[in-house]
Amino acid sequence: ADITLTGTYANPFSGTIDGNGKTIYGLKVVAEGKAPAGLFANAKYVKNLTVDGAQITGQYKTGVIVGDGLCSRIDNCHVINSTVTVTPYNQDEANNVGGIVGYVNNSATGGQVSNCKCEGTIKSHYYDVGGIAGHNRGLAIVGCTFSGTINCDYDDSAEGFNSSGAGSTKYSRVGGICGDQRGSGNIDRCTVTGTINGKKWTGGIVGLVEASGVNNSVFSGKLTGTNTAAGIAAYVATGSVKSCSVNNATINGEQNVGGIVGSTTATGYMTSCNVAGSTIKATSLNVGGIAGHFNKGGLVSQCNVENSTIETNHKLAGGIVGNIADCTNAQTARIENCNVYGGTVTATANGIAGGIFGGCNGYGIVNKCSANCNVANTGTGGGNVGGIGGWVSSNNLLVINCIYYGSNLTNDNNT
Repeated sequence: ADITLTGTYANPFSGTIDGNGKTIYGLKVVAEGKAPAGLFANAKYVKNLTVDGAQITGQYKTGVIVGDGLCSRIDNCHVINSTVTVTPYNQDEANNVGGIVGYVNNSATGGQVSNCKCEGTIKSHYYDVGGIAGHNRGLAIVGCTFSGTINCDYDDSAEGFNSSGAGSTKYSRVGGICGDQRGSGNIDRCTVTGTINGKKWTGGIVGLVEASGVNNSVFSGKLTGTNTAAGIAAYVATGSVKSCSVNNATINGEQNVGGIVGSTTATGYMTSCNVAGSTIKATSLNVGGIAGHFNKGGLVSQCNVENSTIETNHKLAGGIVGNIADCTNAQTARIENCNVYGGTVTATANGIAGGIFGGCNGYGIVNKCSANCNVANTGTGGGNVGGIGGWVSSNNLLVINCIYYGSNLTNDNNT
């Protein structure tokens, strides 16, 4: 039967929709243009509902449960055996797609997406794509899981957009939980075991973190990105990643590839995170067991990498951080109390590799770190290998209380 709810975009249905544990089978929604798409185009509070076998097609703010959740609260909703597809109708608008909700905005207190699950396929040709939420401003996402497949083939360079920095709004921003996470709400206790294929800023949990955080979350799936890819958060502009784990995962990208974070700035930090049994590879530069790239500062503290393969086909591979770049005295990068146990750190084409960090060209402090891994450069035309660091360009890096106790440092260039 058809369901009719009163409300408009500006004043959506504001009551509570309680599914009471029931399941809706075979839902099909097709929306065109700038119209939210989902079981509910707009809704404020949905709970206790399962949707099985849905096919949702939209071009703007698209999700199986809710398309556009203004001030949303979505609790205990499950999506299984479903497909969400988004194609652009306008290059500035065809975005925000999620397995549960396309877009959420906490303009009032109390908003959250909690205890939701998505098992399905999400296909998008544009940006802000997540297994749970596409774009989230200010809500907490708590206790959610994604175990499906995300495919996003959006590449801003193909459309002539400026891709020079973090300020660009046209990165693909793909995440197993959320594509774009901003504001006071955090992602907490979420798990992703699916397959994620994206372009720039692709993360196992989240694509972009800005003024927010990711806590106690786990990625153990397969991920492929291009520029800036990671098991937890692809890009941390401002915010934190705490107590997160990447286990038995495969992470592939071109550059700025990390087990936990792809790239971060001076105001981004990672603490108490662990990577185990994983493969992390970059076809270009900057790959690290925890972070691929520190841009003008950043902090990694009390993080461990265990029995993992870290590899670049170019240069700057590190057991903890790939590249510490452009750091000033006021924006000093710090790696503290971190350890690498077993595994390999390798540059395969005349590259630079280190047991803790690959390279540093600015101010940094590496303190109380240890590495017990094999470090190698297998290229024959040049390169540098070190048990702690591979290359330092100035005397502004302080390395103290660190030890390398691995058995193999190999440089086929004999440098």
